[in-house]
Amino acid sequence: MSESSRDGLVLGQFWDPTSDGAEHPGLLHGLDTDRPMLSLLSAFPGAAEGWEVDQTYPVLCGRGRGGAPEVTLIDCHSLTRAPGSSQDLWCQRVLTGAALKPDEMAFTWAGIQTSHLMEWAQGAVDRVTGSRDQGMNELIASADIPGAVVELRAGKLPSWDSRGTRETRYAQLGIQFDPPASLPDVDRRLQQILRMLTFVTARANYYQRFTLSTGNRNTLGLEVSGRSSFYRLGQEAEVQPFPNMLLDMHRQSFDFGDFVPSWIELDDRLGRSAPWIFAAYYDDDASIEERFQSAAQALEAAHEQLTPADPSRAKRARAVADALELKGEFTQHLKTVKGLVRSMLFQERLEQRYRAVLERVNEFAIALVPDQAAFALRCAALRNYYAHWSDPRKPIVIPDVDDLWDLAQRLKLILEAYLLSHLGYEPADVLSMNLNRPAFIAATRREKSELLR
Repeated sequence: MSESSRDGLVLGQFWDPTSDGAEHPGLLHGLDTDRPMLSLLSAFPGAAEGWEVDQTYPVLCGRGRGGAPEVTLIDCHSLTRAPGSSQDLWCQRVLTGAALKPDEMAFTWAGIQTSHLMEWAQGAVDRVTGSRDQGMNELIASADIPGAVVELRAGKLPSWDSRGTRETRYAQLGIQFDPPASLPDVDRRLQQILRMLTFVTARANYYQRFTLSTGNRNTLGLEVSGRSSFYRLGQEAEVQPFPNMLLDMHRQSFDFGDFVPSWIELDDRLGRSAPWIFAAYYDDDASIEERFQSAAQALEAAHEQLTPADPSRAKRARAVADALELKGEFTQHLKTVKGLVRSMLFQERLEQRYRAVLERVNEFAIALVPDQAAFALRCAALRNYYAHWSDPRKPIVIPDVDDLWDLAQRLKLILEAYLLSHLGYEPADVLSMNLNRPAFIAATRREKSELLR
């Protein structure tokens, strides 16, 4: 076996830049997977012996033999350490192209290619790459966001197959950071952009390529391998057909420079619920029940995060709670009552949340679910059933697979419409952009479910 190969292997010397810097021979493998592994022939000083020991190295560096590039290994966890000899570690992230110390990891640029980006931007890419030379990196659109500029670029590169050489067009989303950003900050912004692509294409997007740079965009980038927080690098995904997408760059109402900042602001408002809301797009192996539950809870979380608290509700709750501050032998019995009153007045019932969402996108919702009251009631009851089970004294009709799938698809369409409304789109515009989408057509053509009658 060669000392370095294209199969995700690096044979060389590795060291801890925060320690004595002594080099240890080892093999880095699995760079083409989401779990790169480092197998050292001699363990780092102080490494604990045993299996699955709880020992972490924030940063490790390596230098490959035979011309292999330098690497930076991030968040490495010691798995095994044989007494007096070898050590195995798995790494959350590997940067190929440089050996960086912790204080050197300030990045000025990050670029990604994702599952459906090329298809989404196909028309714009074709316009700028049609008559240009290979290797160019043409700017298609840009948008300013806090502390950075987001750029959509396109180009074409030569590729080889059994028929010989041909040109392959590509699209890339890049972010220029000013000032330079730490890796967690880079991750946060890229995940917001990835969620945006998932939203506009209505399909899970995975990183197909991820590069970083500590210089300008034109300097040699660092290839990123391993896990990228929530979304796995290199995951294969069937390309989303263009008609199934929610928003595309050809739409007259879509402006990249306006949409991206609006999306970043919306994602910030969604806060910690944002990954959960979009997790449903990535649950390809989930059951129908789990998909319904994900869609129902995503809609609930979006409404809770994007709806300001009603001050009158809080005022009423405080007034009633104060009235229950009585003295005497009945005080301890009133504690339970007080807690119930607080929960009833401070919290909004799930059915009410669904009704509020439907009311906000009313024109779209009427076309999708004519009986909105029945839909809100049924979805809330089913969500509570799957989340908490039901009181046996209040039996619930369990839907069949087709009905449950139908409810889940409608919830997902309503979630998209609700988020679009917070991005400035009117319900009539949302309805217009959905009229030719297969998911919307299927939902509206299907005979009304017995669940909604």
